[in-house]
Amino acid sequence: MSLSLSWWQRLIVLTMLVTAAAVLVLDQPKAASSVHTARAPSYADDFTTVVNPSRDLSAARPHQVRQPAASLAQKRHRPRHIAAPAPVTAAPLPPSPQPLPPAPAPVSAVQNYALSLVGSVQFVCLLSLWDVESGWNYQAENPSGAFGIPQALPGSKMAAAGPDWMTNPYTQVKWGVLDYIDPVYGSACNAWAHEEADGWY
Repeated sequence: MSLSLSWWQRLIVLTMLVTAAAVLVLDQPKAASSVHTARAPSYADDFTTVVNPSRDLSAARPHQVRQPAASLAQKRHRPRHIAAPAPVTAAPLPPSPQPLPPAPAPVSAVQNYALSLVGSVQFVCLLSLWDVESGWNYQAENPSGAFGIPQALPGSKMAAAGPDWMTNPYTQVKWGVLDYIDPVYGSACNAWAHEEADGWY
C-alpha cells in the first residue's frame, strides 16, 4: 500500500519535525543548568550567607544570635557588690604582770643559816638575842629607826652586806653576825650579855 500525502500534509509533518528538533536543542542547556543548580552548597555559599548583612540572622538561626560586643564588655566589667568586712574589735590587752615581792624564807631556814655562821654554842645566845630584838622578823621596825632581824640603826647600814637588805633575811643575818656582832662584841654571847645588862646591844 503506497502512502501518498498532499502538499499541505507534508508541510505539517515537516513543521512537526522542525519543532521537535528545536525542543531537543533548547532542552540540553536547561538540563545542564538544573544539574549545576542541584549541587551541594559549598563553603563559599555558607560564608556568603553568614557575612551577608542583608540577611536576617535572628529569623534564620535564632539560637546562634550573639549579643553585641559592647553589651558583653559592659557585662564583663560590671562592678560586683562586695560586702564590707566586719570591723575587727581588738581584744583588750592583759594587764602587764607586776613584780611579785620576794617570798619570805621560813624562820627555821634563816636560823639554820645563822647557826652555820656562829656555831652551836654561840647560836643559843644569838637565838635569845634576836628573839628579844625582832622575833626573827625581817620586816621588824622600831620607832627609833632600827630595822630588820638584827635591828640595825639605821637599817641602811645593812647595805654593806647586800643591796636587798630590806627584803632578804639572809642578808640581814649576814650583816648582823659578820659586820656588827663579831667586830663589836667578839661573839653572840657577849652581845647577849650586854643586852641583858643594858637592854640593848
